[in-house]
Amino acid sequence: MTQEEVFEICDESNQTIGTEVRSKVHKEGILHRAVNVFVFDSKGRILIQKRSETKDVCPNLWDLSCAEHLKPGETYRVGAIRGLKEELNISMENDEKRLKKLRDFELFVHEDEKIGIKDHEFSELWSLSPQDDFKIDDDEVSEAKFVEIQQLKEEMKSNPNDFTPWFKKEFTRQF
Repeated sequence: MTQEEVFEICDESNQTIGTEVRSKVHKEGILHRAVNVFVFDSKGRILIQKRSETKDVCPNLWDLSCAEHLKPGETYRVGAIRGLKEELNISMENDEKRLKKLRDFELFVHEDEKIGIKDHEFSELWSLSPQDDFKIDDDEVSEAKFVEIQQLKEEMKSNPNDFTPWFKKEFTRQF
Protein backbone atom coordinates (compact mmCIF):
# COMPACT_ATOMS: atom_id res chain seq x y z
CA MET A 1 0.00 0.00 0.00
CA THR A 2 1.40 3.39 -0.95
CA GLN A 3 1.53 6.05 1.70
CA GLU A 4 -0.65 9.11 1.14
CA GLU A 5 1.10 12.32 0.18
CA VAL A 6 1.68 14.74 3.07
CA PHE A 7 1.49 18.52 2.64
CA GLU A 8 2.95 21.24 4.78
CA ILE A 9 0.00 23.36 5.90
CA CYS A 10 0.06 27.06 6.66
CA ASP A 11 -1.89 29.96 8.09
CA GLU A 12 -3.33 32.97 6.26
CA SER A 13 0.13 34.61 6.28
CA ASN A 14 1.69 31.56 4.57
CA GLN A 15 3.53 30.59 7.77
CA THR A 16 3.97 26.86 8.39
CA ILE A 17 1.73 25.46 11.12
CA GLY A 18 2.15 21.70 10.59
CA THR A 19 1.54 18.86 8.14
CA GLU A 20 -1.53 16.99 6.98
CA VAL A 21 -2.42 14.28 4.46
CA ARG A 22 -3.51 15.36 0.98
CA SER A 23 -7.05 13.97 1.21
CA LYS A 24 -7.87 15.91 4.39
CA VAL A 25 -6.26 19.11 3.06
CA HIS A 26 -8.35 18.99 -0.12
CA LYS A 27 -11.53 17.87 1.64
CA GLU A 28 -11.46 20.58 4.32
CA GLY A 29 -9.87 23.43 2.33
CA ILE A 30 -6.79 23.65 4.54
CA LEU A 31 -4.20 26.16 3.31
CA HIS A 32 -1.11 24.61 1.73
CA ARG A 33 1.54 25.44 -0.90
CA ALA A 34 2.11 24.73 -4.58
CA VAL A 35 4.37 25.96 -7.35
CA ASN A 36 3.53 26.51 -11.02
CA VAL A 37 6.05 26.61 -13.87
CA PHE A 38 5.76 27.75 -17.48
CA VAL A 39 8.35 26.06 -19.72
CA PHE A 40 9.26 27.73 -23.03
CA ASP A 41 11.21 26.24 -25.91
CA SER A 42 13.87 28.04 -27.98
CA LYS A 43 11.12 29.28 -30.36
CA GLY A 44 9.19 30.95 -27.51
CA ARG A 45 6.38 28.39 -27.52
CA ILE A 46 4.88 27.31 -24.19
CA LEU A 47 4.74 23.70 -23.02
CA ILE A 48 1.31 22.57 -21.84
CA GLN A 49 0.45 19.19 -20.39
CA LYS A 50 -2.76 17.22 -20.22
CA ARG A 51 -3.38 15.86 -16.75
CA SER A 52 -3.75 12.09 -16.41
CA GLU A 53 -7.26 10.66 -16.22
CA THR A 54 -6.32 9.22 -12.80
CA LYS A 55 -5.77 12.64 -11.19
CA ASP A 56 -8.27 13.42 -8.41
CA VAL A 57 -8.44 17.11 -9.33
CA CYS A 58 -9.19 18.20 -12.92
CA PRO A 59 -8.34 14.96 -14.75
CA ASN A 60 -7.94 15.12 -18.55
CA LEU A 61 -7.60 18.91 -18.60
CA TRP A 62 -4.76 20.95 -20.10
CA ASP A 63 -2.51 22.45 -17.48
CA LEU A 64 0.61 24.49 -16.88
CA SER A 65 3.92 22.98 -17.94
CA CYS A 66 4.40 21.89 -14.32
CA ALA A 67 2.15 22.25 -11.27
CA GLU A 68 3.44 20.74 -8.05
CA HIS A 69 2.42 20.69 -4.39
CA LEU A 70 5.32 21.40 -2.07
CA LYS A 71 6.62 18.70 0.23
CA PRO A 72 7.19 19.55 3.91
CA GLY A 73 10.24 21.79 4.28
CA GLU A 74 10.55 22.58 0.56
CA THR A 75 10.94 26.07 -0.83
CA TYR A 76 8.94 27.05 -3.90
CA ARG A 77 12.13 26.95 -6.01
CA VAL A 78 13.08 23.45 -4.81
CA GLY A 79 9.50 22.27 -5.43
CA ALA A 80 9.67 23.65 -8.98
CA ILE A 81 12.96 21.83 -9.64
CA ARG A 82 11.57 18.57 -8.23
CA GLY A 83 8.31 18.92 -10.19
CA LEU A 84 10.14 19.53 -13.47
CA LYS A 85 12.18 16.37 -12.88
CA GLU A 86 9.22 14.20 -11.78
CA GLU A 87 6.63 15.33 -14.34
CA LEU A 88 8.79 16.13 -17.39
CA ASN A 89 12.20 14.54 -16.69
CA ILE A 90 13.85 17.98 -16.94
CA SER A 91 16.96 18.07 -14.80
CA MET A 92 18.07 21.43 -13.44
CA GLU A 93 21.35 20.09 -12.04
CA ASN A 94 24.08 22.72 -12.59
CA ASP A 95 21.62 24.74 -14.69
CA GLU A 96 19.30 26.51 -12.23
CA LYS A 97 19.94 29.99 -13.72
CA ARG A 98 17.33 29.34 -16.43
CA LEU A 99 14.62 29.01 -13.76
CA LYS A 100 13.19 32.45 -12.92
CA LYS A 101 10.48 33.55 -10.50
CA LEU A 102 7.66 35.42 -12.26
CA ARG A 103 5.39 36.03 -9.27
CA ASP A 104 5.60 35.79 -5.48
CA PHE A 105 3.14 33.61 -3.62
CA GLU A 106 -0.56 34.43 -3.61
CA LEU A 107 -3.68 32.56 -2.56
CA PHE A 108 -5.61 30.56 -5.15
CA VAL A 109 -8.92 28.85 -4.33
CA HIS A 110 -10.59 26.16 -6.43
CA GLU A 111 -13.62 24.30 -5.10
CA ASP A 112 -15.47 21.52 -6.91
CA GLU A 113 -18.51 20.21 -5.02
CA LYS A 114 -19.05 17.36 -7.52
CA ILE A 115 -15.82 15.67 -6.43
CA GLY A 116 -15.56 17.15 -2.94
CA ILE A 117 -12.41 19.18 -3.51
CA LYS A 118 -11.58 22.42 -1.70
CA ASP A 119 -8.15 23.38 -2.97
CA HIS A 120 -6.90 26.44 -1.06
CA GLU A 121 -3.25 27.00 -1.84
CA PHE A 122 -0.55 29.62 -1.85
CA SER A 123 1.31 29.35 -5.14
CA GLU A 124 4.25 31.00 -6.84
CA LEU A 125 4.78 31.19 -10.60
CA TRP A 126 8.16 30.40 -12.22
CA SER A 127 9.42 30.10 -15.80
CA LEU A 128 12.07 27.96 -17.45
CA SER A 129 13.60 28.74 -20.84
CA PRO A 130 14.85 27.68 -23.21
CA GLN A 131 13.97 23.99 -22.82
CA ASP A 132 13.33 21.96 -25.95
CA ASP A 133 13.42 18.42 -24.57
CA PHE A 134 11.15 16.68 -22.08
CA LYS A 135 9.76 13.22 -21.34
CA ILE A 136 6.39 12.97 -19.58
CA ASP A 137 5.65 10.81 -16.53
CA ASP A 138 2.75 8.66 -17.75
CA ASP A 139 1.31 8.42 -14.21
CA GLU A 140 0.94 12.20 -13.96
CA VAL A 141 0.58 13.37 -17.56
CA SER A 142 -1.22 11.85 -20.56
CA GLU A 143 0.16 14.24 -23.18
CA ALA A 144 2.33 17.34 -23.51
CA LYS A 145 3.13 19.69 -26.38
CA PHE A 146 4.64 23.07 -27.22
CA VAL A 147 2.11 25.63 -28.46
CA GLU A 148 2.39 29.16 -29.84
CA ILE A 149 1.06 31.73 -27.36
CA GLN A 150 -1.49 33.17 -29.83
CA GLN A 151 -2.72 29.71 -30.78
CA LEU A 152 -3.18 28.87 -27.09
CA LYS A 153 -5.13 32.10 -26.50
CA GLU A 154 -7.49 31.15 -29.32
CA GLU A 155 -7.87 27.58 -28.06
CA MET A 156 -8.64 28.80 -24.53
CA LYS A 157 -11.27 31.19 -25.90
CA SER A 158 -12.90 28.45 -27.99
CA ASN A 159 -12.68 25.66 -25.39
CA PRO A 160 -12.25 27.18 -21.91
CA ASN A 161 -13.49 24.03 -20.16
CA ASP A 162 -10.53 22.06 -21.55
CA PHE A 163 -8.12 23.88 -19.17
CA THR A 164 -7.57 23.80 -15.42
CA PRO A 165 -8.79 26.87 -13.49
CA TRP A 166 -5.29 27.68 -12.23
CA PHE A 167 -3.84 27.44 -15.74
CA LYS A 168 -6.45 29.89 -17.05
CA LYS A 169 -5.68 32.31 -14.22
CA GLU A 170 -1.89 32.15 -14.59
CA PHE A 171 -1.92 32.27 -18.39
CA THR A 172 -4.32 35.19 -18.75
CA ARG A 173 -2.36 37.22 -16.19
CA GLN A 174 0.93 36.64 -18.01
CA PHE A 175 -0.24 36.89 -21.62
